[in-house]
Amino acid sequence: MEKKVWRQCGSKNRYKSEHDVNQYRKKYERIRGKALNYYWCEYCNGYHLTSAKVFYYETAEMEDETTETVVADS
Repeated sequence: MEKKVWRQCGSKNRYKSEHDVNQYRKKYERIRGKALNYYWCEYCNGYHLTSAKVFYYETAEMEDETTETVVADS
């Protein structure tokens, strides 16, 4: 893993499961008063919260379907 990517990822809160990130997302939305999204991070194998819009799209390669996450720049 590149150091630059790890530094960006390492400074964020990491959540182990979709259930965990959803609980914290709801909590922080109440505190901050604005909508939050989450995305899967392939570098740390966890979830991160973001205020950016997150788009999901699926790509099919052979028999294996993969879901990829795209985070839109604000």
